Amino acid sequence: MILTHPRQRESSPAMEAPPLRSLLFVPGDNRDRSMKAMKAGADAVIFDLEDAVAIERKPDARQTIRETLTIEADCQRFVRMNAVDTPFFLADLEATVAAKPDGIVVPKVESAAALYLVDRLIAALGDRSGVDTKALKIIPIIETAAGFVAIEEIAGFRQRIRCLSFGAGDLTRDIGARWTPDERELDTFRSILVAQSRAFGLEKPIDSVWIRLDDPEGLVRSATRVRDLGYQGKFVIHPGQVAPVQAVFSPNDAEIAEAKQIVDAFEAAEAAGKASIRVGNVFVDYPIYERARATLALVRRSS
Repeated sequence: MILTHPRQRESSPAMEAPPLRSLLFVPGDNRDRSMKAMKAGADAVIFDLEDAVAIERKPDARQTIRETLTIEADCQRFVRMNAVDTPFFLADLEATVAAKPDGIVVPKVESAAALYLVDRLIAALGDRSGVDTKALKIIPIIETAAGFVAIEEIAGFRQRIRCLSFGAGDLTRDIGARWTPDERELDTFRSILVAQSRAFGLEKPIDSVWIRLDDPEGLVRSATRVRDLGYQGKFVIHPGQVAPVQAVFSPNDAEIAEAKQIVDAFEAAEAAGKASIRVGNVFVDYPIYERARATLALVRRSS
């Protein structure tokens, strides 16, 4: 067994990408709402072709998304296609890949084979349309019992995967659980995604939406809970949810100042041959130092 000093570990290239703190869903067939969503301040907008669009409106939604993607925006833009076992997913990909979104959100993923199919189709459609799709990423949503049973093979596929994400609504329906306001019934599932993401070198996962629009305090509690579990951000369904969610997933001034103090003090101590010190009332060794470095890196990537 070869031991690696913490300072010598290579960071995953995925970790250098700007974080996705808030990803705002918008119905793909609504041009006005799509335009407003791109100005809402979210890190990403997801044009939805799945649950938010009626079956008879899906062709119109594909056309609207193609047109919207030609407009410049300050946020990343993803398209949520329909699941691979539906009659809609191929048309979804055919309509949107050539328009060059930043990525595709794939719902109800239950196997690596589904991701392989999406990956190969993206490459083939890019070749057919003359569009370079190498940078186009996939965000799988794990939201069924079958998906969690297959989570290791899904996370291990890695090709095109930017990060995993969690869908609480479909999962609780699938397993017959109650989706309660305190969400404690979701902790185990959320933690599985964090562990698998880390094990396979993926970015931190994205958490499910908060559906109670009349409970902004609950939204903040939910976002804080998953941040502390190891998530990088959260799906949101209303522009008013963007700012509070981004605030939760962004280090505040006090956290930044403490992180800088820890990094400066520890690096000075390390140069003097020490690997454990006290900074204020905090005991600092390599894990605490690395966490402080990660906080400062997050600030740099977010700016």
